[in-house]
Amino acid sequence: MLLFFASQVTGYCNNDNPPGFYAVLYYNPKDDSFNILSNPKIHYSATTTFSVFTTTGTLSSASTTVKSYTTYTATVIDGTAPANIVNDVTSWYSRVIYTDLGIDCEFNKDARRTCIKKGDYIMIVDTDPTSTKNPRYPNIYQVMKISKEPLEHTGGVENIRYQIVVDVGLNARYEQVGAGANTVRIFKFTPPATPVTYAAECSNRGICDTTTGVCGCFSGYTGDDCSVMNALAQQ
Repeated sequence: MLLFFASQVTGYCNNDNPPGFYAVLYYNPKDDSFNILSNPKIHYSATTTFSVFTTTGTLSSASTTVKSYTTYTATVIDGTAPANIVNDVTSWYSRVIYTDLGIDCEFNKDARRTCIKKGDYIMIVDTDPTSTKNPRYPNIYQVMKISKEPLEHTGGVENIRYQIVVDVGLNARYEQVGAGANTVRIFKFTPPATPVTYAAECSNRGICDTTTGVCGCFSGYTGDDCSVMNALAQQ
């Protein structure tokens, strides 16, 4: 499930208007738990109140097995990735996502659950709830290109990588070390058929005076956030 969080103050109208953010929430039936695959708590206290808006759009797993990553380290030294690779700034904020198998709509469907094509919207997350790779605030990206590209020759073997180029640089770094385990997956976001306004100041029933943080409610509505219908005022 894709959620939209907005830091809540009385009436959604305030001088200080912190931005909302996405969160991916999933249910794990193995231990009967809900998990959020991001870490917003670094900026908010445990007592912060949020307005939570669910979307009627859907997130679909492109594959449960295809590995996804933004940078690749072929070898390790003493069990750890070389520092020059880990700290390589060019491997951060990349617009390119690599996969070990194709998940485009022309590839063998056995490797994918939902195919990805140019123009689609996607999210990339590490599905391990203990992972520290996911950003604090995940983004939705649009696919600008999806292809299979020959990269280099290593030991006489041509390495082919499947690539997805998105519209802006990712705000996370997902490293693949050799043939090691990988729980990073790509999800396709299908927007709702009818556009929905998830959050609006003064409940879309008034105008926010940002100098005072007070809602000026339209006729027939009252309350701090203009959410209360005033039957007497409507008569």
